[in-house]
Amino acid sequence: MFGRRKQPPREQPTEPLESPGTQALMRQVHSRLAEKPLLGAQIAGKEIFQNILTMVKDERGVQVEVVATILGGLAGRACLIAGISGQSGNDPTLNKQTLNTISTKDGGTYLVGDATNWQLAEGPYSVFALIAGYLHSVGEPIPEAREYFTHSVQSLGGPTFGVPRFAPGTGVGSTPLEYADALWPNVSGSLRRYAPDPQLWPTSYGIAIQQLLELAKGSGLDLQAIVRVVMDSALAVAKVPPKVPAA
Repeated sequence: MFGRRKQPPREQPTEPLESPGTQALMRQVHSRLAEKPLLGAQIAGKEIFQNILTMVKDERGVQVEVVATILGGLAGRACLIAGISGQSGNDPTLNKQTLNTISTKDGGTYLVGDATNWQLAEGPYSVFALIAGYLHSVGEPIPEAREYFTHSVQSLGGPTFGVPRFAPGTGVGSTPLEYADALWPNVSGSLRRYAPDPQLWPTSYGIAIQQLLELAKGSGLDLQAIVRVVMDSALAVAKVPPKVPAA
């Protein structure tokens, strides 16, 4: 369903304390996930997707553009955190990646570089790699990632920066950055439970976005338009330093 939403989705209640039995079960789960970390990223991604659907669903149903904007914004935040984390970690491939601070004429400060580009589109389990994998699996054309990056850089510091390019006649009432700031604490619990390594967080969001594309495909929606909204949102938020430590 399409339409505009003037306020971010409602926040969910704080999770209840886990019982001793639940804690024992989670220890068993964590032991298995330590051997198969991508499985943890997959579980987290699917849980995040379902949680966001619950947040945004109202009496009219689910607005796909809202979910696309939210997931894109949160994916961008995850990519930025993973990029920063990788620079200080033990992986030499991630250590040498760059992340530069740039300022624009409007007074904005942004972060750009290989560290986030790897998480967004260049790594084998990056957000766009998983999007492209899904599109290929359903016979959809794979768009050129360079176009998204070019658009994001060209709009940096201007009035269109951070505003996704929605299909004509559609849109939402909040920006990707507003959604990311409001909802990151609500959804990050899934990451901490199943994929605690920040390097897995972009992968978890890529899997959540695959779930969204499957939903959109089943509804007969334009997958290319949905992907554009997701990537515009992710690229914008990945450039904006979080107001508070987000990890």
